[in-house]
Amino acid sequence: MQLRPVSRIGLLVCSAVLLSLSYSRALWWLPALVAFIPLLQVISRAPSWRSAFRDGFIFGCIFYALTLYWLCYVASWWAIFVFCYCAVYTAVFALLVRVLVFRPYRSFYMFFIRSVFLIPLIGVCLEFVRAKLPVLGFAWALLGYSQATNHWLLALARFGGVYLLSAVVLGINAVLYMLFCVPGNGRTRKGKVVAGSIAGALIVSMGVLAHASFPGQGDNGVCRIGVVQPNIPQQMKWEPQLKDLIVKKTGLLAELVAREHPDIIIFPEAAYPGNLSTELDQSYLKEVSERVHIPFIIGAPNVINPWTIYNSAFLITDGVIKQVYNKLRLVPFGEYIPFRRFFTFLGLDKVAYSMGVGDFSAGKKYTLFPLPGSSQTAGVLICFEDTISSLARTFCARGAALLINITNDAWFEDTSAPYQHLQASILRAVENGVPVIRAANTGVSAYISPEGVIRKKVMQNGHETFVDGGFVCTIPLSKGQQRTVYQAGGYLFPRLCIVLLAIAVIYIRKGREKKIPTY
Repeated sequence: MQLRPVSRIGLLVCSAVLLSLSYSRALWWLPALVAFIPLLQVISRAPSWRSAFRDGFIFGCIFYALTLYWLCYVASWWAIFVFCYCAVYTAVFALLVRVLVFRPYRSFYMFFIRSVFLIPLIGVCLEFVRAKLPVLGFAWALLGYSQATNHWLLALARFGGVYLLSAVVLGINAVLYMLFCVPGNGRTRKGKVVAGSIAGALIVSMGVLAHASFPGQGDNGVCRIGVVQPNIPQQMKWEPQLKDLIVKKTGLLAELVAREHPDIIIFPEAAYPGNLSTELDQSYLKEVSERVHIPFIIGAPNVINPWTIYNSAFLITDGVIKQVYNKLRLVPFGEYIPFRRFFTFLGLDKVAYSMGVGDFSAGKKYTLFPLPGSSQTAGVLICFEDTISSLARTFCARGAALLINITNDAWFEDTSAPYQHLQASILRAVENGVPVIRAANTGVSAYISPEGVIRKKVMQNGHETFVDGGFVCTIPLSKGQQRTVYQAGGYLFPRLCIVLLAIAVIYIRKGREKKIPTY
């Protein structure tokens, strides 16, 4: 039985709003566990795959507009493109669920198993493609990030990363849909009780197993980390006449943090608004570094020549640059123009640059910074690099005992964007079993434990963003590599999902199931 247009749109809006709540400032994890139920109800009643595709696209546009609205502060045209582009994946999700799941079934048990098995597989495969697609890859607001504050399920990321969490969230939605939305007779109700009990026991067992896998505290010493959050508005950050004031404020905050005697102080991305490699000797920052005798890690542009400019992190000790990490993964149409020759041919490159697109070069080396007072090293992730799980995993595989994310989220004003960015850092900590330090220009600056718990953050009067300050924390360090199953296997889980989905499609296409009407 088809739904009326008003009911259909209402259910799609309900689904999108519920899911978007898990990416709001509050970071509520519970709504995501039921958010897909209205969407599944709409898909199940869709008369054709075309209708399901349309409904999935509508749901995606609403959800991404509610979740990624802050992109409008960068460029409205870019925001609309991202909303529609990401909605294509939810449209394909709805199409595949309609074709592969909501089809004739032999018994309720067969339908239950097929739903709980295929819906997560379809979702994970599409998320993996969205995140890994060359140039257009966009790993923001993955479904698994919605559980960043759910410490019961969060531990599962140690096994399969954020994609395993995505699968579990979709699986829970599928189970609840089957239990409460699929009609049936008395025999079906008994089947629901049995199936629901088994599913609940499996989820609880997974959580117990994941928590039992957590290692103890660090066994290779500790490091005291200082973090500076200068809170420089984006409109002021690159004004030449304000440069000295910005550097002065940043330096004074560093001196305040230095009073607690940290081993190293971390500054945000682009904390120095100039070419630090050539201007350090004349900078107030050099005076502060020589005075406090504490190493700094600070973000700044690294201008090699007019054609080679990096977004970089500098390690400074006693006023001298010791090491530089050049950002490996740049933001397409933000820090560079992909397929530049094509856009130049069309004459669109000048238009893009006039709208604020940068012209940075990508780094080529995974630089590890030494941690003072320890034999361990740290890997630095600049800006959105912490949303790329393979990048964090590579740093840890090369020996990093600590991940540092330096970022400038002032671009997005006072929105939910910094909190969504925080979700990614939490997952990187749990996936790799290492602590994560975030130094953000306007927040959220925080220390995240390997269990994904926020131990400390910059806060004033109950606010974490658009406040200035800093903190010092003592971080236990662990030695060795491959601290988690994910660290050893990487993208093994989503690749396994792709294989299993392909097998399921082949099985279904052979028509082995007896065709009995579902509805």
